[in-house]
Amino acid sequence: MRLILGESLTSLLMNYSRSSATDTIITDIWEGGSVLYGWDLSKYCIDRAPIFLNPSCPHINKLRGLGIERFELIKFNINVVGTEEGFRSKFRGIDLGHTWIQQLVSGGYIPIGGWCSFYRRLRGCIAIRRVYGYIKFVDIDRKLVKISWLECLKYDELVSTLPLHYLLTKVTTGNEEVSKLIRGCISALSYVPTYIMTLIVKGGVDQDEVIMVGKKGFQTALIVRLRPDVVYPRISGKYSLIYVITPIDIEELRPEISSRVLGELRRLNVLEDLSSIVFLRDYFEKYSLISTKNEELLNNLIGTLGNYDIKLEGRLGRWCEASLCDLIGTYLK
Repeated sequence: MRLILGESLTSLLMNYSRSSATDTIITDIWEGGSVLYGWDLSKYCIDRAPIFLNPSCPHINKLRGLGIERFELIKFNINVVGTEEGFRSKFRGIDLGHTWIQQLVSGGYIPIGGWCSFYRRLRGCIAIRRVYGYIKFVDIDRKLVKISWLECLKYDELVSTLPLHYLLTKVTTGNEEVSKLIRGCISALSYVPTYIMTLIVKGGVDQDEVIMVGKKGFQTALIVRLRPDVVYPRISGKYSLIYVITPIDIEELRPEISSRVLGELRRLNVLEDLSSIVFLRDYFEKYSLISTKNEELLNNLIGTLGNYDIKLEGRLGRWCEASLCDLIGTYLK
C-alpha cells in the first residue's frame, strides 16, 4: 500500500493521472489544511494567501487542461515604508530571492476564481481514499503510521509532502545512527513562521499595490491590496481585498496579534475604520519560509529514508524552495 502524507498540491498533481488508485491513501492532519484550500466565502472561496504564477512559466498550458479557463495578470505598484533593508530584516536572514514572497512582490498570474477554486476542483477529481487525523508517530522500521483515532496504517511505500521538520519529529527507529541523523537534520532546518490576515473592506482601489514595511515600530512586513472583482467576479461593488503578512514566532502568537495588525493598518492609512471590514480571516503559517544550514546533511537524510521506502516530495517535503511553476512542471504528467 502506498501512503501519502499531506493533501498538498504536490500530492494531488502526482495522483491526477491515477485518480482512482485503490492501493493509495492520502492522509493529512485535517481536511482543508493546505494553504491553497482557501477560505469559504458564501458558496465560493477566496485565496488564503496571495500566490502568483510566474508569467514566463512554460507549463501554463498544462493547467488549462485541468479546467483553468483564464488567468489574470497582476502587476503591482510597489511602495516602501521605511527601508527595503528594514523590510528584509524581518525575515531573519532568509534570502527572499527564490521564495514565494519575492514572486508575490513581482506579481504574476492568478486564475479567475483564485487558486482555491483550482485546488478544490483538482481535489474533487481524485477519488483516492482520505484519512484525516493527528499523526502520533511514523515507525520506519515496521512501516507503520499511527493516526490519532485509527489503528496503525501499514504501508509498503511512504510519500511525504508534509513539512520535513514536522515529519522528522514524528519518526521513530531503533537504528541509533539514523536517529542521530534525524536529530541533526531537525537542528539544521530553519524556518520563519508568518501570521497572515485576509480582509475585504469597503472602498475600492484604482491599482493593485504592494506595501513593503521596513519601518521600526511595525511588526507587519508586507501588505497586498487587490481589486477583488478582477480575480473574483462575484465580488461586485467598491471593495478592496487586503492581505497582511507578519513574520512572527509561535511564542508571540497571542489573541491580541489581530488587534495589533489592524492598528498598524490604520497607522499606515491602509484601513480607515474597523467598520469598513466586511470579511476577515487569519491563520498562522508555521513553515512559511524555509532554509537549511547543512545541504549535505539533508541530502544524506533523503538517501537514508529512501532505504526505508520513504520518498520526500514537494517544497516542504524536500525542504527546498520551489515555485508554483516548478511544482507543476515536476509533478503534473
